[in-house]
Amino acid sequence: MGNQTKVYALVSMTNRDVYYLDRKSTIELVRMMRYSTADGTWVLQAVDAKSNKDIYIAVSHVSSVVGVRD
Repeated sequence: MGNQTKVYALVSMTNRDVYYLDRKSTIELVRMMRYSTADGTWVLQAVDAKSNKDIYIAVSHVSSVVGVRD
């Protein structure tokens, strides 16, 4: 992932996509998940740490988040 000294959280989606987020983006995603509505209207814009691409994560499609503490 480039800089091996940084720790990234792995975000697994229901469609089997996987993203790597920095701590700040992950905490924001987890916060959104806690208060998300069932219709999935919340979307997080972030940068994937592995591919360095802009991504949009629909909160309702997150399967799991691994590797960060709030």
